Amino acid sequence: MEESPLFYSIKDVSKQLGLPSHVLRFWETKFSELKPVHRSGSCRYYRKEDVDLLIKIRDLLHNQGYTIKGAKSVLEKGVAPAVKAEANVDSLPVVSETIKSDGSKLEIREKLCTLRGFVQNILDKEENK
Repeated sequence: MEESPLFYSIKDVSKQLGLPSHVLRFWETKFSELKPVHRSGSCRYYRKEDVDLLIKIRDLLHNQGYTIKGAKSVLEKGVAPAVKAEANVDSLPVVSETIKSDGSKLEIREKLCTLRGFVQNILDKEENK
C-alpha cells in the first residue's frame, strides 16, 4: 500500500480539484482557515486537512451556489449544508457572474444561504433529540 504524501504542491491540488492555481491563492485571502505551508521561493504546500477544506469550499461555491461570504459563514458555524441524496452534484446551480454583479440579488442570495444554514442547524438539533 502506497502512503500518501504529507504535503501537496499547489500544482497537484489544482489538478486534483480541477481549479486554476490562482483560484486557490485567492481563496487563501478569503478563508482564514486555509493556511498552506510556505517553503523556499514562496512555494505553497498543502496538507491533507487543507485539501479537504478546499474540497468543501469548492463544493459550497461551485456546486451549492454559495457566495464567498455565505460559504465562510457555513464553515465558521460548522453547519453542514443539506444536500439531497438523489441530487446530482453536476446539476446543482453555480453562481453566475450576472448574479455576482447585481448587488440586490447577491444580498438576497447571501441572506437565503445564511437562513438555510440556520434551518439546517435547527433540523440537526431536532434529529439528535
